[in-house]
Amino acid sequence: NIITRKGGKTPRRTVTLEAGSYGTLSTRATMSGGDDRWTYSLGVNLLHSDGFPRYGYRIDRPIVIGDGVTPLPRLPVDDPTDKGGLSGRFSYRASDNVTIDFGFSAFGNALRFDNPGAQLPADVFSPYNHSRVLLGDAFVHANIDSFGGMLKSQITAYGNVTRNDVWETEACYDGNFAYPFPALFNC
Repeated sequence: NIITRKGGKTPRRTVTLEAGSYGTLSTRATMSGGDDRWTYSLGVNLLHSDGFPRYGYRIDRPIVIGDGVTPLPRLPVDDPTDKGGLSGRFSYRASDNVTIDFGFSAFGNALRFDNPGAQLPADVFSPYNHSRVLLGDAFVHANIDSFGGMLKSQITAYGNVTRNDVWETEACYDGNFAYPFPALFNC
């Protein structure tokens, strides 16, 4: 249960930029504000990293692929990752006794990964080995105070979506075999 901060009457804005090794760039920006009836708060986070191959990195001996014999192919120059998030909350005070809130958040990432179990050397660092995730949710929330605040009523509508796609190259020896997940084959 993540509850984003409500905006205040005084407008606020922030921006943060960071950079690091392996081509890493991170950005965060927020803004909030409001008046007597409305408040708002919005935020965004973005991250990119060129990364590095995790399988076989910094090992000073020959490495083999999943078959235990074939040497590992040359390491790629990077293994990129991208992530981002967005959130917001809006509040409306219809009267002294009724407020309505609306909020949302979304997160996504895309990354490439190594496949040390691959049976073909080209598949270990294939760009087809990647994952994408999307998570999103939103809500509408109404607060009603009745009888001088003695009876507090709330009603909330909430929804979310999740999507996770993973693609991985595999060597296949039987073109009739049906894999239960999406895969790209080198047959």
